[in-house]
Amino acid sequence: MRSIFLGTSLSLVYAVSVTAVPGSSAKASSAVPSATPIFKVQNLAAAADTTSSSALSWKEAKCTTDITDATLDPTARWEAAKADDALNEALDAWSTSGAASGLGFPEFIGNYFTGPDNWNCGDIGNTPCSTVMTCNQADYPAGYLIMNSFSSIHQLHQQTYDALGDALNTMQNDIGHFASVFAPQAEDNSEIFKYIIDAVVLVASIGSSFAWNIAFKGLAMATSKWFSMGKDVTNAALISFSTAMGKDSMQSAKDALGTQNGISSALGTYFSAWTGLESGYITSLFAGESDEVSIDALKTLTANGSMLLLSPKVDLSGMTSQAEKILYGQLIPAAWAISPETLYPRILRKAGACSTSIDGDVLSYMSKDTLVGGYVCYNNDAFYVVNINTSPGMQPFEALPGGNHQTLNGNDWGGVILEDMVQSSYQAYQLNGNANGYEMPALSKIIDGSGTEGDLVFENGIRTPGFFTLPICDDIEAASNTVEGGDAKGKYWPCDAPAGYNAGGTNVHVNNGCINVNGENICKSQTKYTNIADQSTGDITATIYAQFNGDDKTDYKVTPGCKLEASWPRAYGDVYFGANNCLYDSTGTNINGQCCTETTTDSVLNPYYGY
Repeated sequence: MRSIFLGTSLSLVYAVSVTAVPGSSAKASSAVPSATPIFKVQNLAAAADTTSSSALSWKEAKCTTDITDATLDPTARWEAAKADDALNEALDAWSTSGAASGLGFPEFIGNYFTGPDNWNCGDIGNTPCSTVMTCNQADYPAGYLIMNSFSSIHQLHQQTYDALGDALNTMQNDIGHFASVFAPQAEDNSEIFKYIIDAVVLVASIGSSFAWNIAFKGLAMATSKWFSMGKDVTNAALISFSTAMGKDSMQSAKDALGTQNGISSALGTYFSAWTGLESGYITSLFAGESDEVSIDALKTLTANGSMLLLSPKVDLSGMTSQAEKILYGQLIPAAWAISPETLYPRILRKAGACSTSIDGDVLSYMSKDTLVGGYVCYNNDAFYVVNINTSPGMQPFEALPGGNHQTLNGNDWGGVILEDMVQSSYQAYQLNGNANGYEMPALSKIIDGSGTEGDLVFENGIRTPGFFTLPICDDIEAASNTVEGGDAKGKYWPCDAPAGYNAGGTNVHVNNGCINVNGENICKSQTKYTNIADQSTGDITATIYAQFNGDDKTDYKVTPGCKLEASWPRAYGDVYFGANNCLYDSTGTNINGQCCTETTTDSVLNPYYGY
């Protein structure tokens, strides 16, 4: 599994039901920064005044209906209040006076417009920032629109955060049974989460995308003249999330998972990592930094009044079930991957063979229960989700643990069904030129096997091509013959591997002392090598830590002397980490000048512990 930060997360800023703040005006904050301009309070009593605000500056605008009427064009409301001018001046004030004010960025902005106190929007649990202001609660209408825009973003992520907590509570009740269904022989079922922890950013990105999509699709305006605005903001929000979270390290979650000995505890750790991404994003977004993660992102998200497209009729009540579906969609293949039985989840395809009758030809390769339980009809092609039986003299294809319609019935396990796996995997196969090995882009908008782009990132959720990547065997007879021939097994076996695929991967050797490769310790005197599987994406990569203190045999985790993000051609069968901390091929040639020279603060397993 790869880590993406993916990726990024959101899908339209449209929504969440909110509770209105009482209509009485809030008092100005007593903590007015000395360098912040103090403006004369306008006459805000004229709420019913319909005089146009178009010719006024933002300081002169009043709470007229062309600004306060939520049914009007959001861009027109934003422009009537001259909110862009107001926000730019507030940001200028922040850059010159923010540090001296003692206030956080959103609190400073609120204070600048003499709005309500305690708007700590960088805290995902902050209540004031999740409320909606009325126009007379700020001295300037522009401030009312700007602060409500901040609130819109905060509310959506806060509701997503809360929905994840609900999903955790639901899944805690079922996760033990999950392991017995999908990984019945696993001795340490917490390994399932260790297998997918690197994909938590991808999971969070898709989850956040679902949140924005739920909000967006719940609005009547989704099909209105503002559809384009909503679509653009949705995708901008996801890019913003992805950019911010791509900088986060999952090392703490990995370390925590390393100490777990139960799947329920591991589930909690995984959800902590996920909710941490949500809260971390909000903290970054409202940090007030002049970069693409904070102020630049906020300006993009609030541009043209986009955040004013909120509706009290839309909420994220469906997000809990979607979070479960996304995570179970990752967990099921992971459970198969950690099985001590060495499972080979595969999808067999027979073109144009959809039928309500048992296919006698296919039945010669598997039992009737396997055929019926794993059968999916998609685009008039027959697909069979199976495991490869490597026992001599047996039919080559058998059922996967839990991989049938009775188990994946749409009601249990997040609602994941076999059709999800087939559609996502096969469309990925099509996108790769009818070949296995497709890698889903971090911010995919693709919705089918022809490469058609939808309006929103991850619009098809877990059916996005490449979310599932079960290998496709396009010739059932050939796959059967390969199994019977006992050929070398690999990531795609017995299906066709993509061009250039190295089924044996690369063995990484150490010529002196001990190193850590992708979290695994290897020592010259104890371990021959560690194998890095072909990653189906050009060069093979690995993280190597070296220059450990060989005299430290009591500390379980230590900070090594150096870190190398190594890479080499995927065709290499062996590479060697030399005594001089450089990387060599089998001929003794240094690979692209790579040597371990970068210092690091990472804490990793000590290969000399108990040595």
